[in-house]
Amino acid sequence: MTVYINDIFPFPLYKGFDEEKYAHDFVEAGTFIMRTLEYYRTIEDSIRKDKDEGEGRLVTSAYRPVLTLDKKTGEVVSKSSEYGPVFFGTGSINPRYIYCFSGPSVDIKYLARRYKYVVRLDNPMLLVSEISTYLSHLNNLPDTMWLDCIQVRYDKDESIDQLPEPASQERLRLSYAQKRRSFSSECEFRLVLTLPLKIEDTPQQLLIQLNKRLENAEIIQT
Repeated sequence: MTVYINDIFPFPLYKGFDEEKYAHDFVEAGTFIMRTLEYYRTIEDSIRKDKDEGEGRLVTSAYRPVLTLDKKTGEVVSKSSEYGPVFFGTGSINPRYIYCFSGPSVDIKYLARRYKYVVRLDNPMLLVSEISTYLSHLNNLPDTMWLDCIQVRYDKDESIDQLPEPASQERLRLSYAQKRRSFSSECEFRLVLTLPLKIEDTPQQLLIQLNKRLENAEIIQT
């Protein structure tokens, strides 16, 4: 199996947990769950829930075609163009699993209020490498996978001067690393696992069990 790693995380990263057990499982045993984008559309946690997860949306201004139709026949009577808002949307079609962190600029006091337990990870790329090795030895996954280290952008449904280039990585990532500005306090970075499009029996979640204490990780807030 081959697992490709794209980009790198800054450091440190932070991870919040609601329960002590999960924080200790993460730090002491390298055990945690990566879940699909769809999971976060219906999660019970109202703060983390995002019904638009897996959709990228932006608005820009450009010349757009305008058609005038005959009301009776539906035939095109005239064609013209006008300058105005153009609404762009994209979706995620590959199976994708995410694990979320907060970046170096997050307000630690905010995390402490939001979660009962906060872990600081001083060398996140070491963890990414260990996850890559772990995934490459699983028998129920495809031969080729991708791990993206991504900073979430908080401009969903907002206006920008120019859309990302077609087929660019920036445009592709809109579908799995964009949220509304109301989520921006999280300062989120994501580890995104992408599987090939055509696979059967895609699991709803992936349990990662490194079975070792994570280096350069500690619980800093309880």
